[in-house]
Amino acid sequence: MAILFALVSSCIAGEGNPKRLFNGLDTTGWRLFTTNQNVTVADFCNVTNGVLHLNGKPIGYLRTENSFSNYWLHLQFRWTEDLPRNNSGVFVHVTKSDAIWPDCIQCQVKNGTTGELFGTGSVQFETAPIIKGKHVIQIKENSEKPSGEWNDYDVFVNDKHIETKINGKFGAAGECNASSGSIALQAEGFGIEFREIRIGELPRPMDDSISPKK
Repeated sequence: MAILFALVSSCIAGEGNPKRLFNGLDTTGWRLFTTNQNVTVADFCNVTNGVLHLNGKPIGYLRTENSFSNYWLHLQFRWTEDLPRNNSGVFVHVTKSDAIWPDCIQCQVKNGTTGELFGTGSVQFETAPIIKGKHVIQIKENSEKPSGEWNDYDVFVNDKHIETKINGKFGAAGECNASSGSIALQAEGFGIEFREIRIGELPRPMDDSISPKK
């Protein structure tokens, strides 16, 4: 894990040309999807003081206009209410057309299981255990802070290998069957805020020493 932590430090220090995916002002570079065509971006979310607030309803997501591969994604999130069922997600490798549950890998953002990994549609962790009908890679411990506090969330995407880190602690890791796609922030019925969303390049081709398998 030491090499992975060193990689994080170099990205934060400005190496690897990290870029902001969220400019802190508006949703430029992102597009909205919900099943309600009458919902506007202003209905779905708002931006204040560099913070992106998702209202939670209707269910849907903001999806990047660009596709990415081999990267380190960093963001911060916090819940706006202290609710036991708080639930959202960070989608990576979003492919094909939009849907409430698009073909993608979900990096879970949910009370008690933040950092967990599972796929939807054609994008899957095919060798992961099946839990409640899904291939799921579970976390070993819950590292999420209480509602209202900011959490650091890091996702490392190195070819088909995906790894999560929450507040500096290892979350989950595994090999999926996709290597690129867009990124999305999900609203699943609960208010959530995001900030400091940025992305940096990872070395390629894949080097197992960068992100050791667990």
